[in-house]
Amino acid sequence: MKIFSRVLALAVLSMALASPTSHGAPKQSLRILFVGNSYTNQSWAAIKDVLAGHHLEKHVRGGAKLTGWAKDAKLSAKIKTGKWDYVVLQDQSQVPSLPGRFTDGFHESSATLDDRIRAAGAKTVFFMTWGRRDGDKQNKNINPTFEKMQARLSSSYRDAATKLKAKVVPIGEVFAAIKKKHSGLFPKLYKGDGSHPDRLGAYAAAYSFGWAIMGVDPAAHAKKKGGDFPRVAAAVKKAMAAGKARAAR
Repeated sequence: MKIFSRVLALAVLSMALASPTSHGAPKQSLRILFVGNSYTNQSWAAIKDVLAGHHLEKHVRGGAKLTGWAKDAKLSAKIKTGKWDYVVLQDQSQVPSLPGRFTDGFHESSATLDDRIRAAGAKTVFFMTWGRRDGDKQNKNINPTFEKMQARLSSSYRDAATKLKAKVVPIGEVFAAIKKKHSGLFPKLYKGDGSHPDRLGAYAAAYSFGWAIMGVDPAAHAKKKGGDFPRVAAAVKKAMAAGKARAAR
């Protein structure tokens, strides 16, 4: 009986070690579609770098809004037939921060796209964008500073995620965390226009997606790149933790 028990235990141990879910086995490759505009496009190289090994596609156009994507037949077909695990939605950078028809349109189009995403068996993820470095110069009365604009963006994206029971990747809040703790680093997140992401800003986005969707700690990747990257990675983790704490209240 003892011999049989030992043989059985060894067999179970062997099966566990051979199992594809055992520690050290490669993670399943995910299929992720990113829908947005130039913010997604100019973060793309960094996203592909950090999420290497996963199947990534983008459906982007400069200045595009979710209200337009909700009417786009090609996108609808791509969502329906792509066998995606996640579809990431990024609206035009100003729209979710503006009141009235702008925010209403953001929520309505988000709900429309979310219905299609769910019907296709995928999950919706929101790409929370960042406030403009010096505020929105076209809407100074509404968004005079980065902080004011970011607060409005955060509110809209988090409201949409809550209503639709979707995930939000709070990249704008990562930018805010960097501004608060590393004020000298903050301008380096942007290109000269104070709107689009420079290399550091693009990696802030990429690290945020890796951490939020796959649970990949950005510290090791950032350490290899050196320079300011470790501080960006630390800000990602801090902002994510703060976001979870707020959501749990």
